[in-house]
Amino acid sequence: MTMSAVLSSSIHHWCPCSQLGGVEMALLAFVQGAPEVQHIIFTADDHGAAVTRWREAGAEVIVVDGWDGFLGLSWVKHWRMTCLRRKISRIIIWTPSRLALVLSALSADTKALVHIGTGSKSDWKIRLTHGLARLLLPQRVRPVFVACSATVRQGLAAHVCWSAYANMHIPNAVQPAYLLSSVARPGHTRGPWGMVARLDALKDHVTLLKAVPLVASRHPEFYLTLVGDGPLRPALEVLIRELGIGDKVTLAGTNARPWELMAGWGGAIFSTGPQEGFGIAAAEAMSMGLPCVFTDLPVMREVGGDTVLYADPGSPESLAEQISALIADSALAARLGQAAAHRAQEHFSPQAFAAAYLRAFELSA
Repeated sequence: MTMSAVLSSSIHHWCPCSQLGGVEMALLAFVQGAPEVQHIIFTADDHGAAVTRWREAGAEVIVVDGWDGFLGLSWVKHWRMTCLRRKISRIIIWTPSRLALVLSALSADTKALVHIGTGSKSDWKIRLTHGLARLLLPQRVRPVFVACSATVRQGLAAHVCWSAYANMHIPNAVQPAYLLSSVARPGHTRGPWGMVARLDALKDHVTLLKAVPLVASRHPEFYLTLVGDGPLRPALEVLIRELGIGDKVTLAGTNARPWELMAGWGGAIFSTGPQEGFGIAAAEAMSMGLPCVFTDLPVMREVGGDTVLYADPGSPESLAEQISALIADSALAARLGQAAAHRAQEHFSPQAFAAAYLRAFELSA
């Protein structure tokens, strides 16, 4: 194989964190979806659980030191040396954090994509540091921004720092284990229902917990499992006691293999707030063939299409109504679950995700 062929089959990645968060899992899905490509992942931290997963999927992982230093200035020196040693023809930057610093060391012929997983606007600190970095470190590369949803892409127009860049959207991918686990499901809606999500302010666990006694009054066998942990756990524990639903709710904490737990669920819920960027756990539940109820937000309509039921934002009554509808109508639940699994396989598989990103490089100048 010639050197040009080797380079054309290689993709570099920059992902500063290696904890198993949404960005790190999106990178893992890309590696899994494009096994024929040589993946070289640069990270600032090789102590997180994602590193093992990346390597198991076949990627090479390289640490670039100094990211946690003052403004990342020491990191820039290490990054420039790294870029000089390695020919980077294509790179996916998995977070826009300190983007100007990352771009500054890339050569003019590098094709770059920037993954955007949230629609949050830039605050003054981001604008200031990005502007200063661009002045001090001229950029020869103009990347294409890749949002995880059309909703997030629309938000880029209001983002002072990122609005000038070309952009597109590609939905996130689920892990292969979820796509392979639907066969293990019991195929009924009675029994435990659940939600997988970090216990933080981005989601809306409060509305879901308030819906529990409403559902249980109609279906006494109903109970709920919440998978995930986070800063809101103490407050949610208090709410569970106040609502008197301790016998109906289990806070299961984090789980390294949630699909094994989900395989026994009767259905899944994704109750979230207006800042949601995609909701990968919602797509994961769909991929397992679970009948689902999502919060009725544009981004969740993007994920679920017409294969799930939707509840009014912030309404325990609406959420309880939709959950109860699926519990009461097993034929409807089965039909929607099958449709959801088909939609997830078509739109959210690692193979579709990676293929879309590889095509996106054609747009990068």
